[in-house]
Amino acid sequence: MVSAKAPKHVHYSSSGNLNYRVAASVAQKNTGHRYLVNVNKKLGLSPGYHTQRLARLRDYQRSKQRALATTRAFKRKRLEKKAKMHKKLASAEVREGVSYQTGCSLDAAISDDIQSIPAPVITPEYLPLEPKTLNDSCMTYFDVETTGLCRDSHIIQLSAVNSQNTKFNRYIKPARPILPQASEVTGLKFQNGKMYHHDREVQSIGIPNAFKHFYSLSEMDS
Repeated sequence: MVSAKAPKHVHYSSSGNLNYRVAASVAQKNTGHRYLVNVNKKLGLSPGYHTQRLARLRDYQRSKQRALATTRAFKRKRLEKKAKMHKKLASAEVREGVSYQTGCSLDAAISDDIQSIPAPVITPEYLPLEPKTLNDSCMTYFDVETTGLCRDSHIIQLSAVNSQNTKFNRYIKPARPILPQASEVTGLKFQNGKMYHHDREVQSIGIPNAFKHFYSLSEMDS
């Protein structure tokens, strides 16, 4: 409210009317828009028809907005909007890393009382794997599909293949709804306790059983 009467892009701090602008904001907050009518009457001035009409209209809109803010539907919408913003922020953190985390520019390892320059950190040398070593290695490649991009998203599909060309694929029952954006990419939907892949019902299991089968695949490759 103060920013509307004394915006930051206009320099009012050195002018004499800043106090009046702040006082007008306080009066509007406490008594509503009719404060201007009361000020005019106290000074012996006529507030005018349009000023009184606008004050009544603004006060009516304010009372209506306050009444609406106490309803259950408004509170639910506000919570949904807050949750949506939280998911959007979490997705941005996953995609862009620490640029969206609190205090990402602070380094706890740096202290103000450092008296000497630390020794340079030597980067270790990584030797490339020999083809023979790579062929003899036991590897398992896997991929997952989730309910969304948030950090608390649930896995809905786990697929893998090992070095013996043994393939693995399990559909997993999620404990939270699948976002429409994720369904468009994966083609997976979970409705009434059943999993559908491109509108075709597929067998789904719980996450503990899925990981149990996945571990057995890894043990076959070891």
